[in-house]
Amino acid sequence: GILSFQVLSMLVAGRWIDRSGRKALMVASHAGMCVSLLVVCLLQWIPSAPLAAATYVPLISFVCYMLFFGIGAGPVCWVYVTEILPFALRGTVLPICTAIMILANIAVGMTFPVLLDRLGVVGAFGPYVAWNALAVFACAFGMIETKGATKDTIAKAFFGE
Repeated sequence: GILSFQVLSMLVAGRWIDRSGRKALMVASHAGMCVSLLVVCLLQWIPSAPLAAATYVPLISFVCYMLFFGIGAGPVCWVYVTEILPFALRGTVLPICTAIMILANIAVGMTFPVLLDRLGVVGAFGPYVAWNALAVFACAFGMIETKGATKDTIAKAFFGE
């Protein structure tokens, strides 16, 4: 079921990460997630949407969201952080990054049901649409491509060393 979509997207990411580059995958991933969630929001504004559309469109959108997450935002952040950190800092910084990721997942898990209950579908998904739209621009204009770059090139780009 759902796990097979995650495995499929991770396999795709594994093949594309060195071909397309980290930046391209992150931009495509966040754009795809943004559009997937936006479709769910927009469907709420269609008066008396046909039952098939109201049932299958959100399901398809969520599967697309998982696929887009699996090709970029899921795996790339772990590869990217190991590439940009100097070796001496990895042992200290990677556990901090992991803790931040876990706390972010907990925050989403704790706040989403409250947002859905109090604000409805658009109010619950809207912030995540905006977050992904912001991430598209942050990745497109603020992310340094590390594909094929040496440690020295990466260090100069980040730290001016």
